[in-house]
Amino acid sequence: MRILMVTPNFPPQLNPESICNGKLAQALVDSGVELTVVTQSFNPAKHIKDESPCWNGNMGKVMRLSPPWYSITERTGNLPAKIRMRERSTSWFSSAAYGYCRRLLRGQSFDIILSRSNPVDAMIVGYCLRKDFNIKWVAGLNDPHPTCFYPEPYGKGYPDSFFEHSQTRWTRKALSIADHVLFPCERLGRYMIKALNLKAEGRMIVAPHIGWRRDALKSKDDYINILHIGTLGPPRVSKNFLRCFYDLLLEHSGTIDNIRLIFLGRTDEKLRRFIKENGMESHIIIENQVSYEESLKRIDEASVILLMEATLKEGIFFPSKFCDYAISNKPLLLFSPEKGTISDLVGGYSHPGFLGQEEKRFKYGIDRLLRRLDKNESLSDYTCPRPDEFEAKHVVNDLLAGIS
Repeated sequence: MRILMVTPNFPPQLNPESICNGKLAQALVDSGVELTVVTQSFNPAKHIKDESPCWNGNMGKVMRLSPPWYSITERTGNLPAKIRMRERSTSWFSSAAYGYCRRLLRGQSFDIILSRSNPVDAMIVGYCLRKDFNIKWVAGLNDPHPTCFYPEPYGKGYPDSFFEHSQTRWTRKALSIADHVLFPCERLGRYMIKALNLKAEGRMIVAPHIGWRRDALKSKDDYINILHIGTLGPPRVSKNFLRCFYDLLLEHSGTIDNIRLIFLGRTDEKLRRFIKENGMESHIIIENQVSYEESLKRIDEASVILLMEATLKEGIFFPSKFCDYAISNKPLLLFSPEKGTISDLVGGYSHPGFLGQEEKRFKYGIDRLLRRLDKNESLSDYTCPRPDEFEAKHVVNDLLAGIS
């Protein structure tokens, strides 16, 4: 099978979407797919570079496009692309990738066009190529699109301006000709199909993100570290959770003083100030972002892994970091919506590390964990029930079976 993947987000960019796409690319190549990736060149002015050696592996034939010569500013680069592609949401990348892929398809045959995140830039290319060449198109959406459909507290959850209604109509039109629409979880798929009023019977494919693990080479310190990986800030951080965690540590003072909650990655300055002003710095630590490879080693070193999601009525998102958490076979502490993707995966409150997001519930869950740590009890029941679901081979086999 020959697949042409289109995405502006790809290693060595250090962001969740690039990491997901890089892992998927390697897994596709390992499964025997002939993969060509069309992406943008690394821009040190806009991107953080990930020096992880894992991106030296075979990710197919990667074609990196640079902005046109007239892109003195972002506006001058994007405006001609918006006119050419007839879509206000597009950027220079959509126009450049479309032109490159057209030339590529005139000389080579591909079985599938796979558009990946971010949705709009890649989706525009997939839509146009599907019409021009009648080639099978799989449109991937890892998050709601258009962004007006992000639910509270991220957004409104619906379009309410002329531009947002226009984006919605275009997205519905584009996805109506996609052969398959790919989501990382079923809840997001159902949510977007309903939001867009999209007819998707038999076209929706669900394939989770891929989890990786690395064994740590460093020796563990004397602390019991509860680790959170990734960007954290409003609305993903709950100050009530932090207060409860710290207050419960004080209640257990003298027996488990060596417990630390570590946030590794970019954080909001208000969070740093909140921790400092409340005297929590001895037990709640903020560390700077590290490479992806290093973050996997830090997961292996940790005693417990924490996932913090925004407070949502329904957890339609699937945080890609959860797959690395699951594969690590580490005990999990999950601050996630009672009704949501993570709850579905671990069995809700039947999993001892599932906290929900109501204060009474998560306070009880934190206290239970601290008591078990105090007694040095096994936390084997805190691990992910079915980690094999996120192994690369399993994910890719299901994905290829769905799109074949």
